[in-house]
Amino acid sequence: MVRIIMKPKVQVYLADITYFNEYTSPQITIPLNIGYIKAYANKFFSDYFEFKLFKDPKKLIKEIHQNPPDILGLSCYYWNMQFDVYAADFAKKHNPDVIVVAGGPQIDFKDGDMSFKEEQIKLHSEFNQLCDFYVINEGELAFNNLLDRFLEVGPEKVFDEPINGGVHFINSEDYLGDTYLGADLDLDALPSPILSGMLDEFLTEDFMPTLQTSRLCPYKCTFCSSGKLRGKLRAFSKERVFNEIDYISDIYKKFPYKRIWITDENFGILKRDTEIAEYLYQSKKEKGYPQGVKVYFDKKFQLNSRMASVHLADMESDGVTLAFQTLNKQTLKAIKRINLADDEIDETIKWARKNGFPVSTQLIQGLPYETKETFMESIEYLIQKRVNSLGIFQCMVLKGAELNRRSEREKYEFKTMWRPCYLPSYDEMDGEFICEAEEIVVSNKWMSFDDYLALNKIGFACYLLTVAEYYSRVINYLIENTDVVITELFHDIMNPADRDLVECSYRKFLDDYDKERVDELSETFDEAKQKMKNSFMNANNQVGEPSRLNVKFASRLIYREKWFKQALLTNLEDKKLKKDDMMILHDLIHICELEWVDLLNIHQSKSLSISGLTHKYLGIVKDYNRVKPHAQYDICFTVTDEQSRILDSYMKRYSNEKIKTQDYSNNALDYISPRRRLRYEHIGIVNG
Repeated sequence: MVRIIMKPKVQVYLADITYFNEYTSPQITIPLNIGYIKAYANKFFSDYFEFKLFKDPKKLIKEIHQNPPDILGLSCYYWNMQFDVYAADFAKKHNPDVIVVAGGPQIDFKDGDMSFKEEQIKLHSEFNQLCDFYVINEGELAFNNLLDRFLEVGPEKVFDEPINGGVHFINSEDYLGDTYLGADLDLDALPSPILSGMLDEFLTEDFMPTLQTSRLCPYKCTFCSSGKLRGKLRAFSKERVFNEIDYISDIYKKFPYKRIWITDENFGILKRDTEIAEYLYQSKKEKGYPQGVKVYFDKKFQLNSRMASVHLADMESDGVTLAFQTLNKQTLKAIKRINLADDEIDETIKWARKNGFPVSTQLIQGLPYETKETFMESIEYLIQKRVNSLGIFQCMVLKGAELNRRSEREKYEFKTMWRPCYLPSYDEMDGEFICEAEEIVVSNKWMSFDDYLALNKIGFACYLLTVAEYYSRVINYLIENTDVVITELFHDIMNPADRDLVECSYRKFLDDYDKERVDELSETFDEAKQKMKNSFMNANNQVGEPSRLNVKFASRLIYREKWFKQALLTNLEDKKLKKDDMMILHDLIHICELEWVDLLNIHQSKSLSISGLTHKYLGIVKDYNRVKPHAQYDICFTVTDEQSRILDSYMKRYSNEKIKTQDYSNNALDYISPRRRLRYEHIGIVNG
């Protein structure tokens, strides 16, 4: 093969764009994905190409303006697609000959569904026909094939023939190449972008470090854009992973509040994952990092996952995550989802509780065959199983996911609307407003829009009382000692029998919530964009607080409003519970009111008088014979030394006058994880 050598080196820019603002900053990760693309390409083509990595869109646009690239690679997700289009357009204006490459899970591929071509044409249209090459599946091999063709024939003829691993359009409706490259690349053949130093500019306190130990998911869930990827599960060698942990830990021990994120789809699916978990724990003991680990365990949560979770239990992890998404058998079949069997669910939760691990799970509202009633039953079932955190998510129709295809939408009669992304994903570039929005299912053949709104309220209550852990002690007591149906309690609090008779602040809260959960929805993307633009302009072209209703209204209740306590008491009194139960519940409600840390006065201690019965329930003292059941005893709240260190470092890094004077709670509740860091700990009886 004759290669055309070009001097100077061909400029290749690789971008994994994220919107940078005070609300997204704690979640911005190092660009490990494009790091692998660069590392593998650099291995073969370093003599011909110069590769630059970008995460900040402003830095990317500035560099394009000053030195337009020859090739621009964009990693596409639903949270950055519009900025990708903007970047592609900007690059074409500054260099009409630039080759624009798009990759990521948003890119669909042929798998027997004839709607594939339709989806590709739609994607090409959304890019305004600016993209030249769409990479299918993993990007390293396909991107290298493109570079190899570039060297072989030159930029003018690079797309004369199909290129393995992707497609490129001849015109708006015809494309060449849909050859699927199976996932058979030896992962250790990929040089480590971490160990090579390629990501050093991003390994700072401004970014969350990420680590990939294996690739691909063996499950084929139709709502997931990753579930369509074919190929065998593969892993990087343990030794390489250990070295990467050492490299990251040496840097981030200065930033202990930054968790490390293991990006595997199913960590714990491999036996050696337990050794990796143990190595992380040893690193914490020896180097002080990582203090926290974010990880998605294997969906089946078998022995390896359990052993791995044991090692991570002392590392401020989120405990055991069992992502069910649905418990409806028809729904599971329709979305090609494999969950634990019913007896396995029960046994796994019991195992987690026995070993002191919190259990979190999620359900997705709006999936096929799921009715309002079946969804409520699933919520109640999981609450009664005492999961610590139950997140309710809306079904998103993701580009690249099977559920997004026209055939699926029509079959299930999806009605979709648009809303802002979870994090504030909008900005202004050279006077042009750019934003992202997500498309969600608000009704289908089995669930009406009114059902959506009703379940939305229940979902908020679930977030408040399980995810945010507000009054979680009360809910746990009710589950353990009474027959109260928790979903009915949620419903009654969020839908008082006579709204006009409740406290003014209570009524206003519900009115505000009802209004905002409708106002956040738009019929089209353009309508959603206009709403975000108006908010941006009204804030003097500043990024405002995230429109995350659950977080916004939960923090409002926890830190600013007081009506919830009385509403809860009123509804509990209607249940005609035993006298001793009500005494304990009164105490637990008072504890829940006081146990949230004031971030502006972290070291403030608090005290409260509670009954001996409550002492026994909480297990504050081992020798309960010393405690009289109906006598009153003082307890004190404080933070641990470790809590204090982490919270102090958080405030030094993220606090500013806006957060202090307006609503720091919104930021804190969402970003300090796990949330037990935000709660005082009991230190026992002060006096009696």
